[in-house]
Amino acid sequence: MDKNLIIGNAKKKFNGELLEIVIKQIEDYFELAESNYIAKNNYQINDKVLLNKKHLLHGIGKHVDIINTFANRGIVSQDYFEEASDHAFCYESAFWSVLENISLKEYIENYSGIVAKVNKEYWQVPYGKLDEFVEIMKQVDHWLWTAESSMEIRFMPSLARDINQIGFILNTENEIAQRLKKNSVFKEHFDREYAMEFVNEKSKEKFMTDGVTADYFERADYIIFGLPKNCIEGILVGRQVEQNDKHLETLKKLFPNSYICNLDGVVIR
Repeated sequence: MDKNLIIGNAKKKFNGELLEIVIKQIEDYFELAESNYIAKNNYQINDKVLLNKKHLLHGIGKHVDIINTFANRGIVSQDYFEEASDHAFCYESAFWSVLENISLKEYIENYSGIVAKVNKEYWQVPYGKLDEFVEIMKQVDHWLWTAESSMEIRFMPSLARDINQIGFILNTENEIAQRLKKNSVFKEHFDREYAMEFVNEKSKEKFMTDGVTADYFERADYIIFGLPKNCIEGILVGRQVEQNDKHLETLKKLFPNSYICNLDGVVIR
């Protein structure tokens, strides 16, 4: 990648102190990408994958055609390459945050369920636990509750939707990766005015109020520019890819340092 081109495109979008933050982020990305760092793991086939607060996940939805791009660039925003997207958020890369020590299996079960809103409170109901949630609601004073699929289901492989077949598990334990992760634009510590510069013009009105405090923003990191390939620890695949040896071999060639795991949270390659 051409760092000067990327910085040049950043200068067309940002200015002042925010531009300085963005340029430093790009420079940190290249420092990590060009280092000898590899997100190592000691997993063997059939091992259960465990997650902690230094892990992030990223799903590509139906866009399997971008796998080769990820293998070359890592997970970075296409806006810096003059490949503008129509996403609500721009010039950043979206990741799902792991908020506690948890097995990948349980994490998948949690986001494969629903997000219910009861009064003004959000409830994450795991896959297969809807009946239990309804029983709990008998004892809760409410007029109605509403539910929708989790944001993760829309992008990550899940137990509830077969359309998405590939996701990435990233490890940010590296010191530079931690610096990159800190510039997550919708977190409380990040300047709100600056954060709005990463919202697509067509979506700004929607998020000018309390949209950025919605439940899924607590579970997500929107990192300026993105993270390099050597932070990718593992690849999560759906059932269709799991049963396709040719596809698994291709993934392993593109990401030789990463394990491949399934929706049971178990390493298969």
